[in-house]
Amino acid sequence: NLTLFSNLHRSFIFCRVLLKDTTEKTATEIFPDIQADLVFAGHAHEESDITLGSVRYITLGGVANPLTSDMRAKYAILEADESGYEVILRHVAFDYQQVVEAIKAVQHPSEPWLLKFYQRS
Repeated sequence: NLTLFSNLHRSFIFCRVLLKDTTEKTATEIFPDIQADLVFAGHAHEESDITLGSVRYITLGGVANPLTSDMRAKYAILEADESGYEVILRHVAFDYQQVVEAIKAVQHPSEPWLLKFYQRS
């Protein structure tokens, strides 16, 4: 079974189960009837790739606004066919200064709040 969940932002519990320190017991309690080999989730701003039991959980991280010190954009490519699947996790440089300049240029009403995410050192 290949089950894809995309952009689920329903609860902190859902995101938490996909982090690196999650135990199989916790995952089973939260997803007692999951029937999938692979589960994707996003919007957690933190990347992880863990296998608990027979289920592989991948949290994609984010293209922008990571919560870690690694400021690169993160995304995944899924290649799947009848014989199986391969997940390729990518990290690429991201021009945060261009984002800062664009936010300032349009005089975004939430400029101070947004800039705190993009002006980290």
